[in-house]
Amino acid sequence: RDLNTYLANLRVSYEFAPRYEAFIRGSVNRRVYDEDDPGGFSRDSKGFRAAVGATIDLTGVTFAEVYVGYVLQDYDDSDLGSISGLDFGGRLVWNVTQLTSIAANVDRRVQDSNTVALLASGGSALSPGYLRTNVGVSVDHELLRNVLITGRVGFQNDDYENIDRDDDRIDIGAGIRYSLTRNLYLGASYTYSHRSSDGDNAGGDFNRNLFLIRLGAQL
Repeated sequence: RDLNTYLANLRVSYEFAPRYEAFIRGSVNRRVYDEDDPGGFSRDSKGFRAAVGATIDLTGVTFAEVYVGYVLQDYDDSDLGSISGLDFGGRLVWNVTQLTSIAANVDRRVQDSNTVALLASGGSALSPGYLRTNVGVSVDHELLRNVLITGRVGFQNDDYENIDRDDDRIDIGAGIRYSLTRNLYLGASYTYSHRSSDGDNAGGDFNRNLFLIRLGAQL
């Protein structure tokens, strides 16, 4: 499943009032897999997304960005077809105090999957992938000058193309970051995830407990 993804993005903005900005943006992509699928078909595809939006900066305390548009991913193999839909998203950052900030975000994207599902008629249907919608909220608090704690919760929906399957996933996590020096830090985090899958072609449900320890460097 190794692949190369090529991207080109363009964004044009216009400040129509102090701290208020409108923009249009677009991107094109090309996904090229090293090998064909074992079933004999190519999973290569090309796609684009286009959107209009606006940003608001309220004196550095609150920053918001929203956009809406259209997304399409067209697969080279006619058996896979294409995935398309409404493209929307946004981000809100609220600096509650000098030590605490809250961020909320939502976005959509096309993910490859190529899932084969058995139909009630005895045949099979091939899904090229799904349209994923992410929603998340995180809170950062500077406990000490060199200690940052984080809490986050997220929801993810995967709407599969060509088959009857819809997956929901909830993530709840927390973490801590300790700055050893200006350029070196140590971090730890825990995330609990639960996925449920619905529909005639549903996959399995699962729970996941993910622990991470990280040593990082920054300029």
